[in-house]
Amino acid sequence: MLSDLRLALRQMVKAPAQTLAALLILALGIGANTAVFSVVYGVMLRPLPFPHSEQLVSLAETNLPQFPRFSLSPPNYLDFAKAKSFEAVAAVRSQSYNLLGREEPVRLVGGKVTGDYFRVYGTPPLLGRWLLPADDAEGKDQAVVLTYGLWQRVFGGRADLVGQTINLSGRTVTVVGVMPREWRRDSRLELYAPMAFGKDDLEDNRGSHYLNALARLKPGVTPGQATAELQTIAAALAQQYPGSNKGWSAKAVSLFDDTVGDVRKILSTLLGAVGCVLLIACANIANLLLARATGRTREFAVRAALGAGRGRLVRQLLTESLALAVCGGALGLLLAHWGLRALLAAAPAGLPRVASLAAQPHGVAQRRRARREPQPPPRPPGPRRRRGRPLLRPPRGGRTPPAQLRPLAGPRPRLRPERRHPRRRQHGRRPARAG
Repeated sequence: MLSDLRLALRQMVKAPAQTLAALLILALGIGANTAVFSVVYGVMLRPLPFPHSEQLVSLAETNLPQFPRFSLSPPNYLDFAKAKSFEAVAAVRSQSYNLLGREEPVRLVGGKVTGDYFRVYGTPPLLGRWLLPADDAEGKDQAVVLTYGLWQRVFGGRADLVGQTINLSGRTVTVVGVMPREWRRDSRLELYAPMAFGKDDLEDNRGSHYLNALARLKPGVTPGQATAELQTIAAALAQQYPGSNKGWSAKAVSLFDDTVGDVRKILSTLLGAVGCVLLIACANIANLLLARATGRTREFAVRAALGAGRGRLVRQLLTESLALAVCGGALGLLLAHWGLRALLAAAPAGLPRVASLAAQPHGVAQRRRARREPQPPPRPPGPRRRRGRPLLRPPRGGRTPPAQLRPLAGPRPRLRPERRHPRRRQHGRRPARAG
């Protein structure tokens, strides 16, 4: 096998033009497909990073044909939250904050969320706890949960931050938790505070639609069944409040489908296009190899006359193709790394789940992130242990507490003195003077 590999490398060096052309064609085909498929997998194929993400749905109100999808009003949200198809329902809206109490104020974009917001997603916090329904009461909304990025960037990743107070837009709030790094529901939001509906939000406010709602379905319930129940509730609300709810309905859409949206068709078309590019590249490589094999007819005849069998010749050709494929694949992965970066830089602002795409292998990226994160201070050096037998020894019968250790019997072992070479001792003395 090694002799076949050496011969394959010599054949590649012998025809540099054909080898370079084949490597470039393979690298372009593999690199383009790998880069585009990385985007397609990260956006369309990979599940949402939440436990049992297939149970997550997005809620919306509809008023066809003008508004096929619209946000919810607070009173309608509370009525829809009573549906029996849902295990938990939550709402969120964005709000800007100023972080005060520092040398310079920091402008932050946060989210006002209801008490079951993190329960719907099911992602446990890194530090502390979630926001609870008890934090959602008016007058008790003085808790806040930070994202991992804000915790590292502004507060330096301090583990003792949970339980301390910060100043948000003139209000003193308590940090009750920090979300993990993998939390990427909305990359714009850097902190989460309780919604705390007031009387003005609930009384005669069914025409103000500004809430984005989501829910977790009960096991065995489909989004279609939840939509049918929401439409029943919406019809009852339209009869009870015709001034604000007439013509309005509601629906529940899978959160994955709602996140991907119309990007699925565009990415599928792009993946099909680069797939055709790979097929063309394979056809060109096949033509190059056939032309090269035609020019080596005399070589194969001589080797066959010298005793090489058909299997030996086929093995040599397969080794040459394998060496060419490995080199082209390595160059293709390098081009895919650069191409993915270029695609992410040129991606439109509305492309979903772009922040979760990684251009590096998971292990390499994780090790690099670990090196960038602040590390705990090193431990001070402990007392230096002396060589020899230990001063204390536990009695027979296994491990015992230090209080029951007894000293060793007998004297401590003496260290063996260093031996000196006889010649060094002999020649190290000065000779005595004569007379």
